[in-house]
Amino acid sequence: ITSDFGTKDYLAGACKGILLNAMPQATLCDITHQIDPYNYAEASYIMASSTRHFPENSFHLLLFNLFDKPDSRPLIAWHMGHYYLTSDNGLLPMVLRGQPEKALLLATPPPEQRYHLTAWINLFAAAIK
Repeated sequence: ITSDFGTKDYLAGACKGILLNAMPQATLCDITHQIDPYNYAEASYIMASSTRHFPENSFHLLLFNLFDKPDSRPLIAWHMGHYYLTSDNGLLPMVLRGQPEKALLLATPPPEQRYHLTAWINLFAAAIK
């Protein structure tokens, strides 16, 4: 899990709780929650430098600027043996240094939950399952 949440509030813990409720057998690993908001260069550098060291078939949640664009949608992608779950906000091609091998846009949460992080994490958990 990589995010720009910081660790002073409940968001990182809530994400982990949602994921573990959906998949109790999962092993969760934090890369960082300290990426500066809107710093795409920092986010892509950290992700590109770290995810390649994880085991094949790992799932990487890039929870950075998820709602940066009003029409952002959640997506899951496959690239070089890894899964990536994030927003279609332009970060993923920066992390991968190009387009993913495969990508699928996920359903957008209902309008009343459109900007609720927990709704997006539930979508990501369902996609992983």
